[in-house]
Amino acid sequence: MGDILNLDYGNIKEEEKILHKKFKSITEGLDWNTFPMRLLELSQKFRWSAYEIDFSKDREDWNKNMKPSDRMQTKLISSLFLAGEECVARDIIPLIYAMEEMGLIEEALYLTHFAQEEANHTVGFRRWFESVGETQGIYEFTLKNEPYRKLFYEIIPTNMKKLYSDPSPENVIRAVTSYMFIVEGILAETGYYAYSKSYEQILPVMPGLYKMIKLIARDESRHISFGAYVTALMISMYGESLFEEFNKYFESLVQEIAFPLINEIRKILLSNSWREEDKGPLFNYLILSDEGFKDIMDFAMNMFQRRYSVIHRAVKMKPEHVRRLHLREMNIVEE
Repeated sequence: MGDILNLDYGNIKEEEKILHKKFKSITEGLDWNTFPMRLLELSQKFRWSAYEIDFSKDREDWNKNMKPSDRMQTKLISSLFLAGEECVARDIIPLIYAMEEMGLIEEALYLTHFAQEEANHTVGFRRWFESVGETQGIYEFTLKNEPYRKLFYEIIPTNMKKLYSDPSPENVIRAVTSYMFIVEGILAETGYYAYSKSYEQILPVMPGLYKMIKLIARDESRHISFGAYVTALMISMYGESLFEEFNKYFESLVQEIAFPLINEIRKILLSNSWREEDKGPLFNYLILSDEGFKDIMDFAMNMFQRRYSVIHRAVKMKPEHVRRLHLREMNIVEE
């Protein structure tokens, strides 16, 4: 394989037909050393099924070993995760289309597995809700949180589906920023970190949910890193103006959506007049204590800075060099 990025694998329009130019796998072969193909290899290596998670002990813990505030907190946040996972499973397809239109075949191939993982996460959370017998009222939580509605019901589908009509580099940047950096990064990855720490160190209950969250978090780390990679690739291919576009749009979404969304979760949970005996250790740590909130925010910022350093470097990198970034540069663990 040469080092020159060949994008001559997209489509052409001929009258009312859309024709593939050619197939890369039989023309020059797939480039196994690209970042997306190494992600695809890891995805295959670490694949798992939500149908195989055992939630039987979770139901017992839910009914006998958790305080009301902890149940409420877990139900609310898990409902947001469930709806969010369905959203990203439904809305990732246009990015596959955009990558394929650009002739980025390895990227498109990885995203097909990416989509399957998001569907698996959706199945997992719904199975958990049904296993513990808590399906009533979970829809309401997505409606009560206005920033959540704005992000998942409007911004994500708009940004992603716009790629069908205009898969421009600018639109790819906006789609990836809202999807991978805000939804999967600032919100999901950070939330899964909080969940994982909660059920491992603070209240060791619900082993099924804990196991599933660890598996989902591993998947999401690949997804977010792919978003950072695509952002870096677009910047290296189309110029520094896209770096400025990323910074501006990311900052606006953090300030106008992400932080208000997190604050609204805390506000909803604090609106209940909890008796002291109903407050559990998860609620006390994650909602009431400054230490817990700071821990979560520090984690989010640390993970973002690691990926952002690659994006910043991309301004002076060639596309073929971005495509050969090592997984470690995006904080991906291979074992």
